Parts: sequence; C-alpha cells; structure tokens
Amino acid sequence: MAAKQGTEFEIFSKELYEELLGQHDIKNLKVQHNVSLKGATGQDHQIDVYWEFVLGGVTHKVAVECKDYKSAVSVGRIRDFSAALDDIGGIKGIFLTKVGYQSGAKQFAQGKGIALKTVQSDAITAADFNALGLVTELHANIKVLRLDNVVTEFELDYPYIAEKLGNNAAPIEIDCITDEIFILNSKKEKLYSFHELSNKIPRTPENTQGLTYTEDLSNDLHFLDFPNNAAEIKINAVKFTYDTVTYHDDRTISAKVTAKAIIHDILDGTFEIIGIKRLA
Repeated sequence: MAAKQGTEFEIFSKELYEELLGQHDIKNLKVQHNVSLKGATGQDHQIDVYWEFVLGGVTHKVAVECKDYKSAVSVGRIRDFSAALDDIGGIKGIFLTKVGYQSGAKQFAQGKGIALKTVQSDAITAADFNALGLVTELHANIKVLRLDNVVTEFELDYPYIAEKLGNNAAPIEIDCITDEIFILNSKKEKLYSFHELSNKIPRTPENTQGLTYTEDLSNDLHFLDFPNNAAEIKINAVKFTYDTVTYHDDRTISAKVTAKAIIHDILDGTFEIIGIKRLA
C-alpha cells in the first residue's frame, strides 16, 4: 500500500470498517469520517472514524483514531485518545495504525479497554494467510480402484424355473438399470440390489486382467427379481469376470489469494480479513 498520510489513511480505514461491518445485519448503521463529538467539558473532539447503532434499546458508539505513523505508537498518543473518550463518555475506542505499539501503550490501553489494532494492506499474499494459520495449500493424494471390462453371468436353476412356468414358458428379458435388479431370499424379501452386489467385487489385486468373483446363492432358495417380472426365477450364483484398474493422482493445489487488508488486534491476537479474493 502506498503511504496513506492523514486524511487519506482515515478514509481508507473508514472504507475497511464499512466493508467489515457490512457483513453483519445491523440496521441503521452508518460509518462516518471526521465527526465532531462534544464532551462533558464542552470541548469538541474530532473523531477520525465513527459509527453508532442501537441494539436492545442501548446505543453503542465506537470511535476510531487512525494514525499513519512510521514508528510504533507511544503511550502518550493512547493517553490523549483515552482522555477524549472519557470526556465524551459511553463510547468504545479503537486505535488503528500500520506499524505497531510501544509496550507502555499496550499496557495503558488494556487497562482502559481501548482496542489496539494494526492494518496490513501491502501486497498481501498466501504467505500472510499462512502466518495466520489459514490453509492456502492442499495436498491431494487420490487413489481410485475401479473395475473394467466387467462380464456378468447369472447361473439360473432352469429346471426349477421350467417347472414353475409350465406351459407359460417365455424368454427371460432383463431391461433395466442395476439398482432395479434384486436378489430375494426364500421368503421373496429383498436382500440386496445387483448394484450393491457389484460393489462387493474385490478391487485387488490392482491392475490385473481376467479376475473372477462369484456370489454363491446355492445354499438356500434365492430368486432374481426386476421390474415387470412375473416369473419365479431361482438363481444359484452370480459370476463376474473383470479387470482391475488403479488410477493414482498425487498433486499439491495452491490457492493464489490476496485481500484488501488484514486488521490485527494487538491485545487479543485476533484478526479480520477484508476483501479476500482469489487470483487467476
């Protein structure tokens, strides 16, 4: 960020808080620049950035002192700001600068309940986000084990089927998707779909051709069922012949990000990111 002296830095700070506060549903909130507030002593105090709002019948007032100093803020500056806040009364104070604060200033502000903040806005990069503990890089190790060239054989009990059909024998035609085909038990209750059965096929050994998997159903009565089926189709086994194929992808995905500004709270260690965006 180019040097924002005096009024320029104040206006920049006002824009930051407008954007930050705009993320919250606070009605009748207006962030203002260069506001004059009269104190109990009758003295007028110039406030760089000011806003107020009513919540639960209580008016909350906030004053921000914005200083574009080149060195750490001294305790004297915080004392002057504190005296103005005390004279105005019923107002929360925030001191905002770019460089930082002397140790005495931090101690005094903490005792007076004044928030000390720094703003960073110069060429913010992923490294700045990482320093805040935010994730900007993802390591993805993807391994997909899939089946290929799958051939399915239904081992049907044709004598049983023929006996049940009698003179009504007709070709068995299956024309539906795999999750509409079901294996039934002896009570004609659904055990699992053909789609669920195919998911039981082992994906190992990897990258191997001509593997077989058989679901043996001969230990009890089992039936094959599908839409528009009127026959009692007894099934003894389902056999799969297939190949296994392994897809592997190991990559690091880095996010190129920046932001308009990062506001750090010096006393409690928290931070606010304003205007974050992803770069192409």
